[in-house]
Amino acid sequence: MRLFILSVLMAVAASQYTGPLPWNLDRLDQQNLPLDGSYEPFGNGGLSIVYVMATGIERTHENFGPSFTRNYFVYDFEDGNNGADTDGGGTAFAGVISGQYTGVASRANIGIVRVSNTSNVADLNAENIIQGMTSIISHYKNLKAVNPVGHLRGIAVGPMSVPDTADRLAEIEELMRDMVREGITVIGPVGDSEDFGSADCATLSPGRMHYEPGVLIAGGTTRTDHRHPNSVVGGIVHCAKIYAPDHEVISSGLNNAYGVAQTETAFAAAHVAGAAAILRTECPDLNERDVKDFLISGSEVYGTPALNLDDTPLPSNILRVPHISDPADCNLPARR
Repeated sequence: MRLFILSVLMAVAASQYTGPLPWNLDRLDQQNLPLDGSYEPFGNGGLSIVYVMATGIERTHENFGPSFTRNYFVYDFEDGNNGADTDGGGTAFAGVISGQYTGVASRANIGIVRVSNTSNVADLNAENIIQGMTSIISHYKNLKAVNPVGHLRGIAVGPMSVPDTADRLAEIEELMRDMVREGITVIGPVGDSEDFGSADCATLSPGRMHYEPGVLIAGGTTRTDHRHPNSVVGGIVHCAKIYAPDHEVISSGLNNAYGVAQTETAFAAAHVAGAAAILRTECPDLNERDVKDFLISGSEVYGTPALNLDDTPLPSNILRVPHISDPADCNLPARR
């Protein structure tokens, strides 16, 4: 099953996106519905780097600006490919994070980590993922060595969710912890029922790492603030600690196109990663663990509960990105 399927909406000029404001961005900088028709966040993420573990990125896409200057090539499992996207999934994923027209953090830098040539979960290769994660840690260490104080602040995010029986999962999860220890906030999706049926989120990774410091797990919502049926909820434990849009999300696709992406909690994680990039830029003294707590607390204080399918509130709230008019404050919001 492909994680990302883009249906092209329009042909666009090489210099400007002409589509409407994506509803999913419109939702983020206000507490309640209805949508107000604007997205004006309090920052653009320009001093952060989001390492995107996916299928690569179409660097020449207009959504990322001229020649995609906000990128760092980190890893490609295929020699000589240099992070080029032949699938479309990575380009769509990155477009939600930092596209200048469709991104939460319109100036965030992207670390290109190509671990697969397909968005199919079944085709993921553990060795490629491990090598990609190891490369992220090495790259971030180098950034800090060159500029110990003013280096780009790091976030790592991937669209994949795997069962707890996956090959070499213990190594992969330990590398997530290593990322956090190195100063990188890790964002992951809770998982999709289309892939895993009625599986408990505690049997999926990274969902089952929801309690780990510096690891934030996202679930997906629709235009009405309801959990999308495809977003796994779990059993006794609720793994999604924050919710964000994952349905009818507009993003970039291959060949400089735009389209609506298939519903996946990967896109919820992409929204949260963009918000983390803004936060780490505007509040660089927050550490990787603070970022997780800040985003969760901010959603609880300034956000709205996500609704279950029966209209009852879920234990976690919808991501809130502060509006440009909100007072600048890097102190952890006091939870209700």
